[in-house]
Amino acid sequence: MLSTAHTVSLSSEQFVNAQAQASNAALRIVKDEWPQRTASAMRAALATADRAKYNTEEGVMAKYKAEGNLLRLLLIRVNYTMTDTLLDITRASLEAYAEYILKNCEAHVTVNAVDKVTQQNIKNDDS
Repeated sequence: MLSTAHTVSLSSEQFVNAQAQASNAALRIVKDEWPQRTASAMRAALATADRAKYNTEEGVMAKYKAEGNLLRLLLIRVNYTMTDTLLDITRASLEAYAEYILKNCEAHVTVNAVDKVTQQNIKNDDS
């Protein structure tokens, strides 16, 4: 979800801006695109279903909330599944991000003088 692939050293400001862009892109996907695509896919899948059981055009909230309404039960299950999927994606993303930070923080820093500091990144086998 949070894609980070920097090939050059970044200033603190550049890094914060890049991460903000990645966060905004991920947020847009989760809040806007994912629910809309899921709703469209569900409508398409239920278009051929028995309308008495799965009426996606139901306008009466009391009928929708009625106990045993199959559409409501299906949507509750879909909501739980999406929540679980989002949790898994978030966990994997955070683990990958932590690994990325640890990998990119490995460096040899040499301070020769206040105005002469050198940094040499440690090459990793997987980079």
